[in-house]
Amino acid sequence: MKAFEVFVNGKKRCVAGVADDESLSVIASIAPDGPFFTVSGCTGPNADHAKWVELERIDVGDEVRIRLVDVGHGDEPRSITRGKRKATPSN
Repeated sequence: MKAFEVFVNGKKRCVAGVADDESLSVIASIAPDGPFFTVSGCTGPNADHAKWVELERIDVGDEVRIRLVDVGHGDEPRSITRGKRKATPSN
């Protein structure tokens, strides 16, 4: 499985992995309430929203490193919000 291995200032935060037909994102944002990053993905047949890291604050000078790795399995997400993907009609 492809995964993102995410480090902040040299400390591993997670190994977030998804199947080939799922999606995974690492987002770093600067917002009025401060800079932060999130690691999340869309998983499973119902398009569940999985989060490994949610809105973790980072500061000026922090180093966020993302490494693409191939692993047997990744860390379990910290939270999953069930999706509501509708079944596609068959012809």
